[in-house]
Amino acid sequence: MEFTSKPPSSTLGRNLFILLFFCSLLLGYGLFRYRGMLTSSLQGWLFAGVLLVMVVFFAAYAYISREVIEGFGPDEMWAQQRGDSYGLCAGFFWTIEIIAANMTPEPNRIVDIICIVGVLLVAFLGSLHGVLHTRSFAYGLRIGLWSGMLSALISCFVLLLLTYLLLGRLQLYPQYVQEFVHSGDLNITNHIVKNAILASAGHIVLGPLLGLALGALGALLGRTIVHRKPVTQQEKEGASK
Repeated sequence: MEFTSKPPSSTLGRNLFILLFFCSLLLGYGLFRYRGMLTSSLQGWLFAGVLLVMVVFFAAYAYISREVIEGFGPDEMWAQQRGDSYGLCAGFFWTIEIIAANMTPEPNRIVDIICIVGVLLVAFLGSLHGVLHTRSFAYGLRIGLWSGMLSALISCFVLLLLTYLLLGRLQLYPQYVQEFVHSGDLNITNHIVKNAILASAGHIVLGPLLGLALGALGALLGRTIVHRKPVTQQEKEGASK
């Protein structure tokens, strides 16, 4: 009897699909539960446009996630593991930033800025690490993209979930009361949820773009270092196999 080795599963692809599923559920719940956000006004049409953008990006996430699962070369799997690790790290920074900026009575701007800088550094260092290890600019760039996608889904999930859970308290926070007074909306609950969905859309769109931009910088630096570094005998033997 012959046994065939099963290719290793992609933790990155699995995490992307799981988060994509739960983000879709949370978004659908918010749109159904607080459907008063959707009106025939100009603001309502703009909000509907943002939702359409989210649908397009969700579809792109699903497509890229499927492509991620299909590659199982050694360098590919190593890059996926790094993309997953750096994405979780960036997601941690985004979680702290969301809590500091949105879920406390008085937003902590210092923590907010530190966390945003941390997210940018993660994408940069992840891609730099990828190029230095694989000597491939493409893998470095992919790590930046994957980490940006994963952290974006984490931030979307955390922001929507905490908004729904803490909605009663958020309505009493001065920052939300002031925003509501000047917004022209008729219901503060719908106003807070709508802003949370808009912020989530921003994360979904900007996450991969920031990952690519900072990843490109890190990958370029890594390629420069690699070109100046002589290839070792061990690397030559590995490349010839």
